[in-house]
Amino acid sequence: MNKNTLVIGTLTLTAIIMAVVLFSAPAHEAQAMSLASAGDFTMVTGGVQLGDEALFIIDNRSQKAILYRINNDRVEIVGAMTPTDFKKGFSVPK
Repeated sequence: MNKNTLVIGTLTLTAIIMAVVLFSAPAHEAQAMSLASAGDFTMVTGGVQLGDEALFIIDNRSQKAILYRINNDRVEIVGAMTPTDFKKGFSVPK
């Protein structure tokens, strides 16, 4: 067995092992959820519906927020929200 045969055999075995690991690993979805804060503003991102992402920009001083909804190449301003809107939107029905 010469040196070239040994190198080719080792590389082939490594490629087979890597292919088995790659194709047998479970697929994971990317989750884009993050929080960033600077000064009086906080930004929060996350998924809201199938295929849609949302960006909340919150003004901590005035306690108002703007919601942007992003779907592929389309950005939609949903609107401004006040603390009362948050209470209505996130309250649990009695």
